[in-house]
Amino acid sequence: CPFNTSYFNCTKKADALAKLQADIVTAVMPDYSKAQSRNCGSTYTATANGYLIGYEDYWDNWSGCKMTNYNIKINNINVRLGTNIHGDYVSTWFYPIKKGHTYSVPCTTCRDGNYGIYYYSFVPLS
Repeated sequence: CPFNTSYFNCTKKADALAKLQADIVTAVMPDYSKAQSRNCGSTYTATANGYLIGYEDYWDNWSGCKMTNYNIKINNINVRLGTNIHGDYVSTWFYPIKKGHTYSVPCTTCRDGNYGIYYYSFVPLS
């Protein structure tokens, strides 16, 4: 076994690579059947490793929906790259999150009272 190049630590290389690939997929694959809807503005603590996933949609009928300091916070740190929203806007996003970390999404409305739709969930890993 130590001198047979088709083996790695006395395990067939193909078997070792297949297991490694399966382990990697399992380690990063979310379990969408366990998605948990979240309320905007509330702070949560992740009960498992997983992802925050969200969708937001604004329409302002050309009246100038303008929002600043729109944040997605993990451990009280803004992870959203763009924090300003203006006009008609659609966005989907996801962020990985570790077990025990806190997170929140404000989902604020436009300052001129126009409309927005939010969907926001925590999805644990498989």
